[in-house]
Amino acid sequence: MVTTYNPHQLQSGDNSDGRWQWASLYVQPGAFEHFFGRSFRFGQGVQHAPVLAQQLKLLVSPANEPGNSAMYQERLVLLLAVLMDNDAGIPAPLKMVSEGGRVKRIKARLLNCLAEPPNLDALARDEHITVAHLVRSFHQEAGMPPLAWLMQRRIGKARELLRQGMSISQVAVSLGFADQAHFTKTFNRFNAMTPGRFQRINF
Repeated sequence: MVTTYNPHQLQSGDNSDGRWQWASLYVQPGAFEHFFGRSFRFGQGVQHAPVLAQQLKLLVSPANEPGNSAMYQERLVLLLAVLMDNDAGIPAPLKMVSEGGRVKRIKARLLNCLAEPPNLDALARDEHITVAHLVRSFHQEAGMPPLAWLMQRRIGKARELLRQGMSISQVAVSLGFADQAHFTKTFNRFNAMTPGRFQRINF
């Protein structure tokens, strides 16, 4: 289950018998206005939602926290959106109106920004929509949020450049990673091998 608390509400729990596992996520009160363009207060307090509880557990686990904070933000927006829908009694799955044209335009923009990815705020502002609307509509059309989609394309381009013989450090720079270590960690997460090993077995 997932328990939700509004600002200034007391959070409490008792695990004296050791039967419970807890995972907590603190969201800044202004996050709803920032992501969704409106304020929101939870009314139910408890949601019996095993899938959401597991997603929350993964989101707050240090072992699974993504290196890219923007992609972490996308996952947070999707989780909050479903929690809000459940709290408001909106039946799941919520199907939004198809926005294929907008998503196609955003994809084209992202592919032109492999080395300097825009942030979610910039994408949403330029499309005159909220961050939540951007993330949810793109996820519906593409099967994943926009910056997660872009990261897959960046890693695909990295594989291509590595096969062509470009050095790992050059690939990291050309695709906008902070440094070679960041690139290596990200590449390994997507491919289950380091860039060096990938390069060795692809020649």
